[in-house]
Amino acid sequence: MGRKDFNKGMEAGARPFEDKFRQMGQEFKDFSGKMEEDVDKIKRTNEAILDEMDSMQKKQFYRNNTVADIAALEKGDRETLLSLLYTLAETEENVNKYQQLFIRSVKKYLEKAEDDKKPENWSVLKYGDWSIIETIIGIEETKAIAQAVMEFLFLGYGNHEEYFEEYGDLFDCFCLNRKGFGEIRVYIDNICRATGFEGIAEMYGYVSEKEDDEEKTEGEKDISEKYGTRGDLTQLKITDEIEIGPGQEKIFENSKVIFANGMKLDDGAKLCFRNCEICLDGYSYGKNIIMSNRLPSYQDKCILLGSNCSIHFESCTIGKTSYYTRDMFGKNIDYFIYGGNGSKLTIENCCLDGCHNLFWGTSVLIKDSYINWIVEGFNEIGKGRTGELVTGDNIEVSDTVICESEKYTDCYLPLFEARQYLHIDKCRFKNCFRLKFELIDTIINDSDFMECVIDKPEKDKSYNSKDGKILFKDCRFQECMFKEEGEDHIGGMKFEKSGFISCIGQLHTDYMNDVSVDGGFLVMRTDIAVEINKCRFSNGSFEVSDNMKVYQENNRQAFGIGNGSQVLNCIFENMNLGKMSLIGSSANQPGASCSIENCTFININTKCGQIISRQYKYYKEGIFTSKLLEERFEVHLQNCTGL
Repeated sequence: MGRKDFNKGMEAGARPFEDKFRQMGQEFKDFSGKMEEDVDKIKRTNEAILDEMDSMQKKQFYRNNTVADIAALEKGDRETLLSLLYTLAETEENVNKYQQLFIRSVKKYLEKAEDDKKPENWSVLKYGDWSIIETIIGIEETKAIAQAVMEFLFLGYGNHEEYFEEYGDLFDCFCLNRKGFGEIRVYIDNICRATGFEGIAEMYGYVSEKEDDEEKTEGEKDISEKYGTRGDLTQLKITDEIEIGPGQEKIFENSKVIFANGMKLDDGAKLCFRNCEICLDGYSYGKNIIMSNRLPSYQDKCILLGSNCSIHFESCTIGKTSYYTRDMFGKNIDYFIYGGNGSKLTIENCCLDGCHNLFWGTSVLIKDSYINWIVEGFNEIGKGRTGELVTGDNIEVSDTVICESEKYTDCYLPLFEARQYLHIDKCRFKNCFRLKFELIDTIINDSDFMECVIDKPEKDKSYNSKDGKILFKDCRFQECMFKEEGEDHIGGMKFEKSGFISCIGQLHTDYMNDVSVDGGFLVMRTDIAVEINKCRFSNGSFEVSDNMKVYQENNRQAFGIGNGSQVLNCIFENMNLGKMSLIGSSANQPGASCSIENCTFININTKCGQIISRQYKYYKEGIFTSKLLEERFEVHLQNCTGL
């Protein structure tokens, strides 16, 4: 048989197989389409089930399919669970959206309980070292932690067999038999069949409508849904300098505006960005920004404003607005917007994501916005955060969330740097590291501070007024730290109708009226006169942190106040002072005295033997030397009980 005949024979023989393969391909395609339809139907069914369940039904359904509630875990076991989940999240190559939601909801669920059970000292484990599981005591506790771990892995693998095979060494550490693991598998499968992955992901984080109304705060809403841009944006790259003439107005809308060159506004001009994303060319593409040669004096500014100009951002997302390059050819972006006399910046319904040195000018108004306070770069000595967000004579901020997700070792500039007055109203600060406020006309009203570190007032600027004050009115502080820096205890902070929960550190205050302090341990140390009126200090202990333990070793009283201080109509109860007294003088002068009237002292525990210290020391300065003297602190008591 020749090659030609052989080829013809092969073609004839293969034809039936081609027809069969074609038929099978069509059947597979039809099957795939049906499979996708079935998956969509299952997903729609699951969503319908979730939607039709009311709040109580959901809670009962999850409760019926959980071996034990993780909320019943003690603090140590909660920390073990979080360590395991976050270690698995780092171990897995890919963590999907359901796993991300699950791990966040578990953390939030565990942190909702009372403070003494709140997980604090947990960390990611060394890969492959699951021995922490062996520290779990109790079968119910073991099952609860095992189920949460299995749920997290099931959301990633989609079945039990694969993750059990992958993490066999982990599950060998649990003191559970095959029956115990099998019971948990059944519960997870029940939830998945009824509600899909969505149900597993939300089961610990689900909040009923009633609870949602009571507990949800502005900062817990989805930022992407509330602030910043909407819809599709058209990319617009500014490569040639734009100049806006005197009194003219230019508007950018629905655009991603990339600055590869600058803008110049002549006197009285206006510039508006609506529904725009703002970023530097270097931020998007890693290139050095090219500034206009027509602005030789302002090479480090992106937008240069003349006198009485205004710039308005509405529903915008503003990214990185400044950076510092270290090579000889790069340019530093000092201020993104630099304004002349009368220049005004307005920011409304915007998301400011990691920008700093955004504006220098006369007036700033920020409202209904979100500030993600993450700043890259280094100062001239290579340390920490590099710049304030805005600088102006007058700054007003309202209905704004300020949050920081990364912590830095140093911060030498305030977030809002005002020269005349700063007014903050109905704002929420969360996890902000080293907040600074300046001794100017500053009013913070009806605002929340959660897990923030707050520095002493700033006073070393030439434009600070001598009688500047920082007034917190109707504010709430939770788990905040007030830091002590330097030896000059200047006071400057005033508090009215405010509350502190589990806060620690040194308050640089000279006035407190109608204030409640519960838990934690707040102290004062100032040489100036302090007025404390209608305040209540409860359940404080120097043992709440190492910082407070060090403080009580180096100081003789929790409240070291200056000459002429008044403590009126106050209650002090359940205070553990260690070796300190409660009230004494830190005045650096002779003849110091104070008045304590109509106050109640209940269960004040001190090892020094006296609630009020009647002796104090001060240095008398001479021409060539100084001398340490000790005097009696004159305390005028009237209508007080418990001493």
